Amino acid sequence: MFIDSIRVSQTHLGKHRVFSDGLVAHLDANGDLERTTLKSVRHEGSDSTSIQIRCDGKQVFVAGNVGRFNRPDNVFNYGLGSTQSIINQILEGLDIPPFTAGERIYRSFKNKAGEVIDQVDYTGARFSEIHCTQNYSTGSAQSAEDFLYNSGMVKPGRQKTRAYPTGATYGEGSRFKSEKIYNKAEDLKRLVRSGKLSDSEYIKKLIKWCNEQGMVRAEIQYRNYLARHGLAFWGEVTHLDLEKHFKEDEKIMIKDTEIFDVDKLTRTYRTTYFDYINGVNLKNRMSKTTFYKHRNELLKYGIDIAITLNVQRLPVQTKVIEIAPCMSRPDFYYMPDVLPWHDSSHLALAKTA
Repeated sequence: MFIDSIRVSQTHLGKHRVFSDGLVAHLDANGDLERTTLKSVRHEGSDSTSIQIRCDGKQVFVAGNVGRFNRPDNVFNYGLGSTQSIINQILEGLDIPPFTAGERIYRSFKNKAGEVIDQVDYTGARFSEIHCTQNYSTGSAQSAEDFLYNSGMVKPGRQKTRAYPTGATYGEGSRFKSEKIYNKAEDLKRLVRSGKLSDSEYIKKLIKWCNEQGMVRAEIQYRNYLARHGLAFWGEVTHLDLEKHFKEDEKIMIKDTEIFDVDKLTRTYRTTYFDYINGVNLKNRMSKTTFYKHRNELLKYGIDIAITLNVQRLPVQTKVIEIAPCMSRPDFYYMPDVLPWHDSSHLALAKTA
């Protein structure tokens, strides 16, 4: 498992460098000034990479895919510790105070019922969002396509599933936690088409390698979940803590999957099969002759398109797609080592009396 995008902030003591891209004024209905907000700087690196950074003199804010910064891609990325070191190295280069663990503060207060509530707080940096990801191999580009098509039909509890041509999302838009799984080779192609990724020989080679692996990526975007589960504080959360939650949450997406073996169908009959399982009224779309021609062909595989889906199904010929973590990088992959932040105390909570 590795880290992709993050959002983290900390309020420091004293006065520090102001780093922003201007000011946004918020007016009320009468046109009177209510408040002002500093805009984050889009801090750009090589390979069309950037992260958002802001400092109002006290509060420092960073957001983006830090591990991808100054790299051509993020097919593989860094763990939490390396990500934290990269962030502080960037901040140091901009003369902005680095993130620290701060110290633990204990508070007590009474609620409306008069009960005394003990609360633990921290003066250090806090994560408000962390995206955890893992690559998996399905064995081939076709198996990846089939696996992801099946993923679009998974209904995990109360979370809403949304199927896309190259993947699926669960709980999309949730401020608590959301998951998604997608075809990494197709994602790279999309980024190339949009101009966000160079169309270099290196990227072409990487796309080819991802296709050969049948690579799919599982990504879990933790937001308010972090504070709820004690994972929000810079000096308290570890990579292993996040990985424990990730391994439990990814179970809805990652498992060996038994599906109808569409590889045995020609493209024409495969289209009919997918239309059928998507609820298309084939009798209205096809001539009678074509409908029964396709029905007779699909019956050989146990699929009767004359029967309403999910009412009755004959035994079908299936294949099992085995999915396993894709841990090894190709020999040509570019991923420089990250030196630990020179002040190791940034991850240690300050001692309190």
